[in-house]
Amino acid sequence: MNRFILLLLAMACSSLIFGQQLLEKLGAVPTEFTFMLQADTLQITDQYLLRRAVSLAKTEHDVDYGDNLAYGYGYGYAYESFHLEFALKGLPLDHVSKNGQAYTILLKGENDQNLGFKVNNLYKVRKLSTGNVEDHYFYSINLKEMPLTILNHCRTIVFVPR
Repeated sequence: MNRFILLLLAMACSSLIFGQQLLEKLGAVPTEFTFMLQADTLQITDQYLLRRAVSLAKTEHDVDYGDNLAYGYGYGYAYESFHLEFALKGLPLDHVSKNGQAYTILLKGENDQNLGFKVNNLYKVRKLSTGNVEDHYFYSINLKEMPLTILNHCRTIVFVPR
């Protein structure tokens, strides 16, 4: 009888573990921010704060050596930073494109208090979608150089095209 109860308890615990979200298993923390595009509230279905690796590379070819790439040089580096990732249902953010245009992220606390802002280039926002209007659009914002303690006081995140 004790083995039967132990078996039922083990099965119940394993179903709880498998019921967790994949991102939570990877260390992501769910957030509850309200997202806005200027004055319009966005329909967000998922949002998480997580740590990600970022790699950057630079190559230089100051002299044209033809097709021989051995004469160029380059370097790369990587770092870890926190990212705020969210899924937007419906139409994508209108101002998001790959042209490098800047945008401002306003952070607002309770009672619409301005806490601060972050200016970023649009190419730092990652967007994936299949192109259907009813799809979700997935974004990841690198929070590098932003003090994370401000997120404890933040309630609303407002995107303002520049």
